[in-house]
Amino acid sequence: MTAPHIRSRIANEWLEHGHIHEIRNPADIGETVATAVFAEPLEADRAVRTARSAFDFWRRMPLMQRTHILFSASRLIAEHSQSIARAISREQGKVLPEAMGEVQRASDIFAYFAGEVLRMRGEHYPSTRPNTEIEVVREPVGVVLAITPWNFPVAIPATKIAAALAYGNSVILKPSEVTPLSTSLLVETVVAAGVPESVLTLLIGGGQLGASLARHPGIDAISFTGSIETGRSIRRAAAETEAELQLELGGKNAWVVLDDADPALAARIAAESAFLGSGQRCTASSIVLVTPGIRTTFLEHLREEVTRFITGDPLDPEVRIGPLVSAAQRDKVETYLQQARVAGYRMTTGPAPRSSHAGYFVVPHMFESVDPEDTLATDEIFGPVLATLDVPDLETALMIANRSPYGLSAGICTRSLAAVQKFKREMEAGIVTVNLPTAGSEPHVPFGGVKQSSHGPREISSHAASFFTRTRTIYTSVPV
Repeated sequence: MTAPHIRSRIANEWLEHGHIHEIRNPADIGETVATAVFAEPLEADRAVRTARSAFDFWRRMPLMQRTHILFSASRLIAEHSQSIARAISREQGKVLPEAMGEVQRASDIFAYFAGEVLRMRGEHYPSTRPNTEIEVVREPVGVVLAITPWNFPVAIPATKIAAALAYGNSVILKPSEVTPLSTSLLVETVVAAGVPESVLTLLIGGGQLGASLARHPGIDAISFTGSIETGRSIRRAAAETEAELQLELGGKNAWVVLDDADPALAARIAAESAFLGSGQRCTASSIVLVTPGIRTTFLEHLREEVTRFITGDPLDPEVRIGPLVSAAQRDKVETYLQQARVAGYRMTTGPAPRSSHAGYFVVPHMFESVDPEDTLATDEIFGPVLATLDVPDLETALMIANRSPYGLSAGICTRSLAAVQKFKREMEAGIVTVNLPTAGSEPHVPFGGVKQSSHGPREISSHAASFFTRTRTIYTSVPV
């Protein structure tokens, strides 16, 4: 089977010149999943000019026609879900059921915004002047640059481009160079639904391409999901060009287990929050703070849960977590694991990888009674690594969790309404869950964190309008 050849496209022109990059299967590093032509940074200017020329056409398209196109995109994504999901599994390493869930989420997001844009409201105010009316209207912001990561190569691009297109913007999408195949399949499907090629531009390339786009004065808004380091550089670039900015930058998410919790339920949720997706989710819980009355029973259940997570080929139906996305990511995680082994923490691991191929496999690891100052407890590791911390009470758990510079998501397991109310009030996180995993979000509610986890307006839901549109205030004098 010949590996597909992926190229960038500006309007109806495929870009043929540039560095050829091989996309390897992280579960079988001997297999080339695709080859990609990286666009040169100098293509940024042409891409922006093309998007600018397409913006006026797209924004003036009758709203119902735009809505029908987005509904069609939702339907086509669902129809092609098997092929897109298999591409995610083969280039990113996500197990097939999770990849299918990601594609379904992308379909749902397009359907949501197809309907949501019809609900966008204007405002009418009385004036202090006679015979004068005041209107406040929302209009598209212009050319939107979306820079997306490798851990959700379909759902996160869909989140950004569906909202941007719904509100009448043109979009330049720069996906992660690690996982361009599944993102390009998404874009092909959206274009097939009727979005003009000049309105949605796909540029595949590395960090230099992203930097050239972020610095371009013709970009009106930048929506980025990725690392804090890259987010800071984009923030500096946006300050020079005055582009609107929306950043989602990660988290170190705490899961708190109190004495009155169901220990089996708490252990299952803790393990799923930490290990599904191989821990490569910004909302994954990588630390559990547990109080003394439940500690022994909870840890017994948690050790059992860890051993149930089979690592291996993501297309194997008995495998629960696949490989890490790359050698670099595997090596980063292994560095933390080695430090934890040297520290001498009690450790429980999942079974050996179930695969006959060489891949970037790291089995689940759980370390007990970790020092709150240890890097296991403070750093975003982005792998299947869980640290448990012993705390005397909820007050201490909140203090430790809130010391983090991140503030994306956090959860608590308890039967106490008073504890729930205190946690909801005092936990410094944009997403709070009660007796539920910290990962997972729904299209009709906002997503985002506080502190260093997020910057700018929220993603998805009706809140997306505050980023992808801007307001104009219109005063009209009515002659009498």
